[in-house]
Formats: sequence, C-alpha cells, structure tokens
Amino acid sequence: MPVQITVEPTPNPLAMKFTLDRPVVEGRSQSYDSPQAAERSPLAKKLFAVRGVVGVFMAANFITVRKDSDVEWEEIAPRVEAAVKAHFG
Repeated sequence: MPVQITVEPTPNPLAMKFTLDRPVVEGRSQSYDSPQAAERSPLAKKLFAVRGVVGVFMAANFITVRKDSDVEWEEIAPRVEAAVKAHFG
C-alpha cells in the first residue's frame, strides 16, 4: 500500500512536518544538517537531493524538513513527498 503523508506547517516558516502512516525510524530520533551527515541514512540522502533542503529531522512516524529561505514550499514540498514515497516504495 502506498505511503500516506500529511503535511503540516510548524512555528518555523522554514520548516514543514511530514507525518507518515508508518514508522520512519525505530528508537532514537535522527537529525541531519548536511548531506555529508546524512551519508548513512538512505532516506535523509534522498531528501537532501531535493534542491533547497538544508536540514532533516526524523522521529517515530514523522519527518521535519528545513528549507533554504530562497525556495518556496509550493516548489519543494511536492518533491519532498515524492522522495519519501520513492523511499518507501
């Protein structure tokens, strides 16, 4: 079954929360501030491949993505969703 994603704003206008209908990580949360830091996380690597992504936080069943200020959410959010869906097949 395809992954279901709910997108919600956060108090930070440069961050958006993507809640999934399944676990994203088991155990401890994971935070990445650069593509190099994300080398060991296939999902975080996919998210950093989206132009404008500058940070990824993953916990339980959600991902919070931080973006660069010169990219609009209307442009980046669909690409983030596509990367998540590609990761979960």
